[in-house]
Amino acid sequence: MEKGPLLVTGAGGFLGRHVVPALREAGLRPRPMIRPGSPTPPWCRDLEVVRADLLDRGSLEKACKGAAGVVHMAALLNIPLETPREKERLRRVNLEGTRLLLEACRKEGVEEFLFFSSVAAMGDPPPGVTATEDLPENPNREYGRTKLEGERLLARARREWGLRTLVLRPVVVYGEGDKGNVVRMMRALAKRRFFLLSGGRAKKSLVYAGNLAAALVHLLPLEGKPWEGRTYIAMDERPYSLAELASAMARALGVPPPGLSLPAWPLFLAGGLLEALARPFGLRPLFSAHTVGKLTRDLLYSGERLFLETGFKPPYCLEEAMEKTARWLKEEGILPGIP
Repeated sequence: MEKGPLLVTGAGGFLGRHVVPALREAGLRPRPMIRPGSPTPPWCRDLEVVRADLLDRGSLEKACKGAAGVVHMAALLNIPLETPREKERLRRVNLEGTRLLLEACRKEGVEEFLFFSSVAAMGDPPPGVTATEDLPENPNREYGRTKLEGERLLARARREWGLRTLVLRPVVVYGEGDKGNVVRMMRALAKRRFFLLSGGRAKKSLVYAGNLAAALVHLLPLEGKPWEGRTYIAMDERPYSLAELASAMARALGVPPPGLSLPAWPLFLAGGLLEALARPFGLRPLFSAHTVGKLTRDLLYSGERLFLETGFKPPYCLEEAMEKTARWLKEEGILPGIP
């Protein structure tokens, strides 16, 4: 009997752009789940697209019917300023949505559940520490707390009714379709408006979306399901300094690397002031002290468990990933003035 398809939530988003084609090329039969009213993206055409909402139990049950497994990527993403309203939205989508999806899986007999969590579920590693999956979880923001509680829902489903589970905790993800800090950095470089803070010495763990999709495609067919019940940090082969990232981006864009470095403390002060002004109105500040802190301290994680236990090796190096990202930015016209 032919194995059923894989329901892929969040298929129309940034990660879906990479994951759905990778699953398709590997012959793993993705069934993209798209929110009602949203357009079907090009990478989901000619597939068995289902329309469902994470907070609609009935639509989730229909989406899960006949599926062999679920790849759950849909989520409300982290934001710099978590107002009470935003915290409530995070809990509804990321936690309640995951709970309802798990209930639909149980009712429809889905056997495998692969959850895209985040290293935010762990919290930031202490200074001088490279975090592994064994680091005690201490999320310091609501987004991370919702991801950690979602992981615990999976663990309970595994104990109570035998669901086979895998948790991937990506670090900061970048690549084609990204609208986050990495792309903002590339746009600033293209406009010659980017400068390094404290010499760009801070090191970061990132993962190219193509490497994240490749990890999933590597894991799913492994004989004996050695990943069952495991949690893996997903990242590129090694961390990068901000100066190294900026240089790779500049080469991919065909622009000079940044030559200016500034001290961080004035921006800490300005970011704190902008946060204080924005918070009463529920607005998102231009930048925040939290963002500046992320840019000026090491945030290091280890992907060794995934590499050693499963034999996975990220196929794309930093230069290739940045070239692909820059090409997409140019094709989309997001970088005016860059040929």
